[in-house]
Amino acid sequence: MRNLRSTILAVVCADVLGISLLAGQQRGVGPSIPTIRTDVDMVLVNVTVTDSRNRFVQGLTKNHFRVFEDRVEQDILSISIDDAPISLGIIFDRSGSMGETQKNSGPKIADTRLSAYSCLKDGLRDDEYFLVEFSSTAQVTRDLTNDPTRIKEGIVFAGAGGRTALWDAIYAGVAKMEQGSHNRKALLVLSDGLENNSRYTLGQVKKALLEQDVRIYSTRSNALIDPLNGLSEMTGGAILRSNFTCEELRTDLRTQYVIAYRSTNRNKDGQFRKISVRLNPAGFPKAFPSLTVRAKEGYYAP
Repeated sequence: MRNLRSTILAVVCADVLGISLLAGQQRGVGPSIPTIRTDVDMVLVNVTVTDSRNRFVQGLTKNHFRVFEDRVEQDILSISIDDAPISLGIIFDRSGSMGETQKNSGPKIADTRLSAYSCLKDGLRDDEYFLVEFSSTAQVTRDLTNDPTRIKEGIVFAGAGGRTALWDAIYAGVAKMEQGSHNRKALLVLSDGLENNSRYTLGQVKKALLEQDVRIYSTRSNALIDPLNGLSEMTGGAILRSNFTCEELRTDLRTQYVIAYRSTNRNKDGQFRKISVRLNPAGFPKAFPSLTVRAKEGYYAP
């Protein structure tokens, strides 16, 4: 697994129902910032900001944020908003527990299939997808494609059986993401069972996710809320509220602020650098609102 170069991406989302803190500034935050691969000191950070009703906040500028790297404050060079294509991997659980019938519903795997279908709707033309299916083992069963129907075909007849190699499946998804065409990368984990059959450990999965800058999303209808929530927080992803709609996922991935700064740490030591993004009270014209910030926790230096 190759180390992340100096670039890090996390998300800032804008929802139509979100609020704008500065009138007339929802989209006027400057031009898009391209990913910079040659400047090893440049870091790009995405941040999700939500209000007390979990609505995505729009209209922020660089004056609204403070960014720290290993507790050292960094000078924000610029901030942009961008709607760019995504690389999305579906991590689909077909272990034995997914065949269980739910009260007033069918097998769990049928609901999970609907969740996957929902998340494949309304994509951009250049979006790309792949599918990892797992039970006792994990396997990439649909390669990267711009055609979401190819992913749907892969799971339409998926049966359930075997144990649950969840960490192996996520690890396989991260490895596949190395071939992704886009800088905005995410894995959607659709699983209900407890991990019980992986060769890779949770620690190895965490390191791989940080190295490849891949965000983790999942649904609330599973028994792995605590470990998956930890992975989501670490990568800037989220636990989605509903198992039947991926409106949150699409919003989360579609519109984002990208904060750019040049790291004051110029050492090329390959070490992990912790990032903390905070709201700057001085940047708000009125009383400091009750907002929540979500960002990736760090990156590996070149």
